Amino acid sequence: MTILAFDTATKNLSVALAKNDKHKEILLSHQYAGGKQHGEIALPVIQTTMKELSLTPKDISKIVVGVGPGSYTGLRIGVTIAKTWAESLNIPVEAISSLALMLPNAFLEPETLYIPMMDARRQTIYTSLFGSSGNKYQRITSDQHLAWAELKALILDYLDQNLMINKVCFIGDPVIEEYQKELQSEISLEVVANSTQSSKPHAERAFDRAFEQLLSEVSDVSTLIPNYAHLTLAEQEWQQKQEGQNSGTAEEYIDITH
Repeated sequence: MTILAFDTATKNLSVALAKNDKHKEILLSHQYAGGKQHGEIALPVIQTTMKELSLTPKDISKIVVGVGPGSYTGLRIGVTIAKTWAESLNIPVEAISSLALMLPNAFLEPETLYIPMMDARRQTIYTSLFGSSGNKYQRITSDQHLAWAELKALILDYLDQNLMINKVCFIGDPVIEEYQKELQSEISLEVVANSTQSSKPHAERAFDRAFEQLLSEVSDVSTLIPNYAHLTLAEQEWQQKQEGQNSGTAEEYIDITH
C-alpha cells in the first residue's frame, strides 16, 4: 500500500507518494510553484500524480498533511482534502508542520540551530526553532507568528542558554538574508541562509527518518484543523480577505472518487 503526503501552506504545492513500510521508499515527488489558487488545482494535481503510478484512492493507506502555518486558504483546502479522503476511506492521517517540511533533508549538522521562516505579511513571520539529536530533528519551540525583533530576542536567549550551538541556519524566503546579516553582526557564530527552491515545504521530507519525531498521528480525524500559529480572529479575517474569496469553500473541490 501507499502513503500520500502533500502540503498546501504556500504557493508551492507539494505532493509525494511512498511505500507504506518501514523504509518508506519514495515513489514520486512533485512541486508545483505559484500560479492558480490551490482550491482549483490541489485535488486535480494530487489525482494526476497518483495516475502517474496507476494508483486509485483505494490504494492509499495513509495520508500525511502539512497543517501550517501559512496561507489561510491554502491550509483550509489541504486539511479539508485530507479529512475528507481519510474519513471516506477509513485510513489514518499524520500531521506535520509546514515549517518542518522546509528543513533540509540532507546530512543534519550537529550543534546547529535550524530556523525555518515564512513571510506572514505586515512585517511578521511564521517561524519555529529546531535542533537535532543524532540523525533526527527535534522541535525546540512551537510554531509561532512573530515580528523579527521578537524572533531575534528568542534566538539570542536560546543561544545564551545553549552554548554548544556553533551555527545558525535560516531557511525560507529571500528576506531572511537581511535577518541573517543583522544577526551575524551581533553574534560570533556562523549564520547562514537558504532561500532557494529547496527551502520551500517539500512533502517527501515527511518520509525521511530524520523527520519521524515531527510527525503527529491524528487520533480523531474529525478534529484535524490547520495551525494558523495563533493568529487572532481579526488577523485571520484580514489574511483571508487579502487572499480573496474567489476559491469558494474547500468542500466544493473535494471529490476523491476518480
